[in-house]
Amino acid sequence: MNVKILRLDLIFLAKLKQLLNYKYKILFVFIVYLVGLAALILANFNYIDDRDRILYGTFAFFWWNRHSSTIAASILSLNSDYFVVTFPYSLFISIFLLSISSIIFLKTIDKKLLNSKIALLASVSIGLSPYYLENLSYKFDAPLMALSVFASIFPFLFIRYKKIFVITSIIGLLIMLTSYQASSGIYMMISIFLAFIKILEKDIKEAFRILICFCISYLIVGILYLMIYNPEATYANTHILPFKYFLIGLDKHITNYIKTIYSDMGGGSRVYLHLVFGFAFIFVAKSILNAKINKFLAFFLSIITLIILFILSFGLYLIIITPTFYPRSFIGFGVFVGILSLYSIYKGKILSSILIIIFVHYLIMFANYYGQSLKAQNDYETFRWTIMLNDLGKFLDTSHMEAESKFNIKTLGHSGVNPVIAKSKIQYPLIARLIPNLQNSWGWSESALDNYGIVGNSNNKDCDEYSSTKVLIDTYFHTIESFNPNKNTTCFLITYKNITDYKSNF
Repeated sequence: MNVKILRLDLIFLAKLKQLLNYKYKILFVFIVYLVGLAALILANFNYIDDRDRILYGTFAFFWWNRHSSTIAASILSLNSDYFVVTFPYSLFISIFLLSISSIIFLKTIDKKLLNSKIALLASVSIGLSPYYLENLSYKFDAPLMALSVFASIFPFLFIRYKKIFVITSIIGLLIMLTSYQASSGIYMMISIFLAFIKILEKDIKEAFRILICFCISYLIVGILYLMIYNPEATYANTHILPFKYFLIGLDKHITNYIKTIYSDMGGGSRVYLHLVFGFAFIFVAKSILNAKINKFLAFFLSIITLIILFILSFGLYLIIITPTFYPRSFIGFGVFVGILSLYSIYKGKILSSILIIIFVHYLIMFANYYGQSLKAQNDYETFRWTIMLNDLGKFLDTSHMEAESKFNIKTLGHSGVNPVIAKSKIQYPLIARLIPNLQNSWGWSESALDNYGIVGNSNNKDCDEYSSTKVLIDTYFHTIESFNPNKNTTCFLITYKNITDYKSNF
């Protein structure tokens, strides 16, 4: 028994050492990621949750069963009570984890591709996917989300050794499910793809072994996860679909998933979809040409596999009552496209190389355009907050600093986005969903004011109900009103005006 355990230990260490031998390939991929994300780093944008965390150091991952995220955040901050902002260091950690994931991913698809610069470029589809850009936008959460991707792919480093593969799969899947569940489709997709390749090679036994390992790992992890699983029912209802509505719910989620992707990739983004369809066509063609089984059967299986991989890219969100369709939930789509692009590579063929160069160029171009858009939005919001606070400050005095209970702010409306971004939405609809508007009725809007020293008790329920208000100032950009629900409380009502829609008509 000790010999067997030692052998597993030696295999594990040998594989890690082998991974170190790929350090220059990892560095190459890291640099490609860095080029793509340069504008995002320079934007220095506090993305949604960052507004709260940067002020209060809040963790709050346990609400979504993200216990691994809590532990990782504590390690990253060297503090279990206060989550410290470490940007851009946190983004570099994310890129590093994604770079290793890309290399393991590449090696898993076909180890011969490790010697191809084109293949190394294609592997960045995981982290430079237009959808994954939202995950990378979070200063605090980005490395935790990258951890979930890494944990999903890392076990495939040991795919040839089934025992250690199952062990690392169980550990990896458990980390993934307790860090960021949007990565849940990655392990499934890669397993199905590898089994499909083995079937084409007429190695049915190996395909069966892969599927058995996949099922055993997910079954064990599923049982373990259900022991700590605490469903939420807020903006996303994470309860599993009831049995009698399972097929109806599944069909609805798949349909909405397809509609969302098609809608996001309108205008100039159609290029991305066209490239994906091009890779899909080559995927089917290569499957037929390389198959050692009946060609018609290979054609049929390749189409079925394509459909299954695409559906699984949405992960476990397929089976919960109300999944989210935010871009950050589509992590699996980038991996799906990565599988297609890497498998499309023919040795000595020009077509696949040209498609991949165009594909990676699009990813880098879009990522940098997104980073520039975040910077433009940050400048626009700073401008809107500055003029609003200048107007609000005229009605504040030192008495409002005595206690939060006497000073309350409620926000309504929304300020829209930078006019330049508003116009670009036609060509890049996904930008509209990636760029957050934090000057609205969200709680984040009021938290953001704390950055300027305006600390109002936005949780005071007295300010939620009002029948009459006094207009203090009404400008082109906003309206500021006040009211007193009781003698001890002053409430300010700030209504942002969206001037972008008006301007975009001209």
